[in-house]
Amino acid sequence: MSALKVFLAIWFGYFLLIAVNPIVSNGSGAYAAFLLQFLFVVVAGFWWGAGITIPAGTRGAVLGAVDDRKIKRVIYLGIALSAFGTIAIAADRILLQGVDYSEGIAVARQQWRKIGEGRDGISSVWSVLGYLLSTSFVVSMWGLISHFEKLSRKYFARNVTLIFFLLMINSVLIGGRSIILLALAFALAFYCLRRARSFGRLRLGGKVKRRVALAGLAILFFLNYVFYARALTNDVGGFEYMVGMVGYLGAKPADIMVSLHESFPVLADIVSYNVLVVTYLTHSFYTTAAIIEVGGGDTFILFGYVRQLLSKLQVIGDVNLYWFLAGRFPSLPGALYHDGGAILSLIGACISGILAGGASFYSRRSRPSVIGDGMVASIFVVMFLSPFVLAVDIMSFPFIVAEFLLIGFLARFRLIRRV
Repeated sequence: MSALKVFLAIWFGYFLLIAVNPIVSNGSGAYAAFLLQFLFVVVAGFWWGAGITIPAGTRGAVLGAVDDRKIKRVIYLGIALSAFGTIAIAADRILLQGVDYSEGIAVARQQWRKIGEGRDGISSVWSVLGYLLSTSFVVSMWGLISHFEKLSRKYFARNVTLIFFLLMINSVLIGGRSIILLALAFALAFYCLRRARSFGRLRLGGKVKRRVALAGLAILFFLNYVFYARALTNDVGGFEYMVGMVGYLGAKPADIMVSLHESFPVLADIVSYNVLVVTYLTHSFYTTAAIIEVGGGDTFILFGYVRQLLSKLQVIGDVNLYWFLAGRFPSLPGALYHDGGAILSLIGACISGILAGGASFYSRRSRPSVIGDGMVASIFVVMFLSPFVLAVDIMSFPFIVAEFLLIGFLARFRLIRRV
């Protein structure tokens, strides 16, 4: 399974979800948004495919290469650092900032947002350590997938379970779902790297498959619960909350949803939470449609979070990220169009495809390595998530890249005798 095929499949699934979701765009830019994004896929896919056709040659040594004896050290470091970072975030949120999670995720999220609005800079050194280390479990995922044959099924299952719990705890602490999307995209990228090197498929036992299925159901339940908790906080039913939320995201319920609510209001509330999950995942389409309809503004939105992070660290000056759809995410081609129109969208598609093609070329001619594979997987993730958001602007993404560099360095040393 090549990364290019995954990229095309994700975009196809994205358009399919938009077509079947009982939600329609509020504006008139839907057809233009489809055309813009379709052309991005064609152009980026062309250059990506061109990179794949380059002969790979022989595999050479790469930066941060890890042999089979050290892979458990990488897995252990990722999970241990992630556990420490998760505790640091919990300490910062609960003990230092006084956020109360007892009333639910939605209320806690509102509390720390209000606290953050009245504060300049970072909240504490624990917050910095937490964000820097809490997602290190992604590096452990790389080790488990890339060296699957070298690990016992029991060892694999135990560490996958630990990673799942770290993922969900982090999602609860930061009150977001983007980390789940990132983790899934990175897992897919690691698998594509594995297949590019002609390694076999992951032969999971029945016990592991059941755990993966349960994890999937737990994630779906959690995503529905987040919207349920927000509806409960706002003292409205599921359908009413869905109407308001999709309106904020640039869409409105289709007639079939309205009819369902009129005939079976309880069922409509239940369906509405699932509709919200799909709409939140694909709302970049409606955001992109609005950008095309209204036009770009004076504010640049590309790499917004990275620039904001550098501003908080006082590396650069103040950054203005306010724009007319602040809080909503355009797709990668939509963000390119906002900042530079059709010309930047075309240039961005070419650059994205060339980078992805180069990453695919690297993956075919290199051996598994922490740093090298981390950088290649990051490029693949940007492409995999391009329908939904510019991955670089997801809060955890820059830290995951830094964690690959950190663990790639630390793995050179035997910090604990048993690993």
